[in-house]
Amino acid sequence: MFLSSRNHQSISVLSADALKKRVAEKVIQLRKLKGFTQADMAAKFNMSQVAYAKIENCKTDINLEKTFLFCEILEITLIELFGLDQVMSVHEHNLVSELTERIIRQENSQKEKEMLNSLLVEKIKRLETSLNQISGEFNQANNLIESIEFDPKQSGIKAMITDIFKRISKLLQP
Repeated sequence: MFLSSRNHQSISVLSADALKKRVAEKVIQLRKLKGFTQADMAAKFNMSQVAYAKIENCKTDINLEKTFLFCEILEITLIELFGLDQVMSVHEHNLVSELTERIIRQENSQKEKEMLNSLLVEKIKRLETSLNQISGEFNQANNLIESIEFDPKQSGIKAMITDIFKRISKLLQP
């Protein structure tokens, strides 16, 4: 039985025959990838090609010594030979996919935050510029009002305008 290291639940239960078949398929696949013939492998195992073919056809069991020899010749680990790397890689692939999605969401979230922050900084700068411009124009208008000579009968109007400018001035102060 192959176990998942994540939740220790059964992933797959293989019979001895199914495991032999998996190993044989892996050996055949890797042998061909390495460019070895059955005759080449038989020579490395010091046996006939017919005897070697029986191993690949699951007609002959192999001992631990031959299992290690397969690993050495094919340059793989026991885990890879028995196909456990595929079981683990499915689990690991799912885990990596999940973690990758989380990282992407966090990066996107961070990018969105940075974009919003940048937009806010830009808006604040524009508002500060506009406020400074308005404040300058206001000061010019206030100076103009103070310099105007009003008819004594209109002094109430000047006082009212001056009061309005004072209130606006307070609003414009940081």
